[in-house]
Amino acid sequence: MLYIRKAKIEDATELAKIRRGVIRSYAKNAYSPEVIKLWSGSTTVAHYRKVHPDWARYTALEDAKIVGYGNVSKEGRIGGVYVHKDFVGRGVSTALMQKLEARARKWGVRNLDCIASKNAKPFYEKLGFKILKRSRHPLNDSVSMTVYLMEKPL
Repeated sequence: MLYIRKAKIEDATELAKIRRGVIRSYAKNAYSPEVIKLWSGSTTVAHYRKVHPDWARYTALEDAKIVGYGNVSKEGRIGGVYVHKDFVGRGVSTALMQKLEARARKWGVRNLDCIASKNAKPFYEKLGFKILKRSRHPLNDSVSMTVYLMEKPL
C-alpha cells in the first residue's frame, strides 16, 4: 500500500539514487548522453541532507521502501517529482503531486510553476500545467538542456 510522508534527512541517499535513476532511465531518449551525465551527476546526497525551510519534500513509500519523492516551495515552485522506474504507472507521481498541491494551498499559493524537462513535460501537462515558455537550462559553461517553464492555477 502506498504511503506518503514528509521526507527525513535519513532519506537522502535513497532520494539521490532515485533521481539519478529516473534521469538515466527516462531522459535518455530526450537528451544527449553528455546532458544525461552532467544532469544526473549533479545529484548529491549532501544536497538532499540540507534542510530548506522554504521547501516541503515528501516521500512515497510502498512496503516501507522509498519509491518516489517530490517537493514544493512556499512560492509554489515544484522542484520535481521523481518515481523509481519499477513503480511508474502505479499512481505514485499523481499521489505525490496531490500532496504537494495540498501543501501549497495551505501556504496560500494560488499558482504552481515548474521547470520541466522534455521527458517530464507530458506528466505536468496531464495534471493541468500549461507551457509558458521553452528555455535552456545551463548544466555547465558549454552544455545546456531544453526545459519548459510551466504553470498551473490552484
